[in-house]
Amino acid sequence: MKDGNLKKRIKKGDIVFGLYVNITDPAIVEIAYYAGFDFIRIDCEHTLYDYSIVANMIRTASNIGLPAFVRVSDASDITRLLDFGASGIIIPHVSTREKAVDAVNLTKFAPLGERGMFSASRAMQYGTEEPIEFMSRANEEVSVIIQIEDQEALDNIDDILSVEGIDMIATGKGDLSQSLGVPGQPNHKKVLEAEEKVIQKAIEYGKMSTIIARTPERANALIKQGVSCISVGPDTSLLLKGLKDYLRNMRGAKL
Repeated sequence: MKDGNLKKRIKKGDIVFGLYVNITDPAIVEIAYYAGFDFIRIDCEHTLYDYSIVANMIRTASNIGLPAFVRVSDASDITRLLDFGASGIIIPHVSTREKAVDAVNLTKFAPLGERGMFSASRAMQYGTEEPIEFMSRANEEVSVIIQIEDQEALDNIDDILSVEGIDMIATGKGDLSQSLGVPGQPNHKKVLEAEEKVIQKAIEYGKMSTIIARTPERANALIKQGVSCISVGPDTSLLLKGLKDYLRNMRGAKL
């Protein structure tokens, strides 16, 4: 079983790869693990998950030692997800310092933040872990990941990244393309330059970057820029491509 503390692995120099998940079946968690992925990124912003499915996905991931990041659409879900054992929270559209502070307050315990404490949570092994030890471990291991997705966030990047408690920075090239005036062109020069700016600013402020790459060439380019945490997918697109390639090969088989 791999070390489930991604932040520690990245600090040691590891390059980690995660699967962007929007298939609503916990089996995808096990498949990602057996395929060799280092973490999963469950997308609750754009996928219609119900809570029981997300709970089973987090439970499955934690039982096999696979870190599970969850992207939320509503801050009201953060406490419940963390109490159940999510490894990190991805907060979209963080465009101001105030939003970055809110993200930390919801995901980190004091003295870094104001995360609520529930001593009988699954994350605390239903009350068997000492609160002081758990709070310290959670602040160290749980990742606060904010997404920079618009021009306002780019303008405020220094104020945002100076907030203590933020662990990782992500981007959102689809939304960036709209905000930068090139909608539907996530690989436009303006978008790629904006993403590179975010990555370099993250390095400047001692933060980690976690970025999506859809091709090996893009992954290599990101690694050269200093990115050590890369997501691939989404899983639905990879499944569709794999099935199409497999069927094309089968149709061309010599019988």
